[in-house]
Amino acid sequence: MLSFDLSNEAADAVTDLVLAIGVQETATLPDGPKSHRLVVGPAALRSGAVLEPGASASFEVRLQNVPAGCACAPWVEIESVRPVP
Repeated sequence: MLSFDLSNEAADAVTDLVLAIGVQETATLPDGPKSHRLVVGPAALRSGAVLEPGASASFEVRLQNVPAGCACAPWVEIESVRPVP
């Protein structure tokens, strides 16, 4: 389960949120650099809710097929929002 909160720190309300979510596995290679392998996603999460200034919304996404013992890290990126006039 991927759980996260999204806060609107802008001065205006926003809606039509589009978020990209995913999970990547990070491994250290023998010569030192890190390797990142995408395990889940990217997937789009869309919401038509209105997020008022200073408000937060909680999200939970159930993920399947993430290997047990994976050195994984989830990521969430805001792709787009629309200001509410």
